[in-house]
Amino acid sequence: MNAENFQNKMSELLPLVDLEAIKTIQSYATELDRDGIHPEATFYKEMYIEFCLVKKHYGYKIAQ
Repeated sequence: MNAENFQNKMSELLPLVDLEAIKTIQSYATELDRDGIHPEATFYKEMYIEFCLVKKHYGYKIAQ
């Protein structure tokens, strides 16, 4: 998953998501990839799955 795809999926999952928060996650993903710690595309996928699970188990407000 790339940064644009991640932002679109998060906007669908959480329509009121703070775009600054998304940009922070994207920046962090880029840093992890640049430093060879974690691939950016995989990080986006994992973060999206985590937000889906948080929303499912704890509700929209917590995920938001």
